[in-house]
Amino acid sequence: MTSATCFPSRPLTSTSRPSADGSRFPDSDALRRDLRTLERPLARIKPVTDGPAPDPVFVAVRFNECINRRDPDALSELMSDDHTFVDTEGGIISGKKPCLDAWRVFFASFSDYRNIFTSVTARGDVATAVGHSVCSEPALAGPTLWTAVVRHDEVAEWRVYVDTPEARAQLAIEQD
Repeated sequence: MTSATCFPSRPLTSTSRPSADGSRFPDSDALRRDLRTLERPLARIKPVTDGPAPDPVFVAVRFNECINRRDPDALSELMSDDHTFVDTEGGIISGKKPCLDAWRVFFASFSDYRNIFTSVTARGDVATAVGHSVCSEPALAGPTLWTAVVRHDEVAEWRVYVDTPEARAQLAIEQD
């Protein structure tokens, strides 16, 4: 099983200046440069596909970053042509183009929607994320689970679940 946390892949700049008490904290210009680095669209970087299979956790986190940035072009690069989206009520959208059209409408309707992962694990080609969604629309906010079926370096299925004991049992996630 693979797991990950959502932190930068490199340490923040070590440039720092002393505070009044003699401790050191990052220089604000260096910190701004680091934050700009973190905001780069990672999803546009395609991994090499002739090596080992991509890590489903990495692909799922990148996919979620695209959702949080409301970036359908980057999502498109991570979706398989036969991509399927399944919502919390079991509604299904199949195919890359219909899914992208749905995401565009969703992003226009709910501009403050974000997914926050607290943990991500993988079993085989399926990444499972635990966390919560944030949105001014109450029906879209709250404890949430996600799965991403990853084939090659693309998400073949993105599924959203309300975080319930039944869903956790179905996904073999330990209860909190």
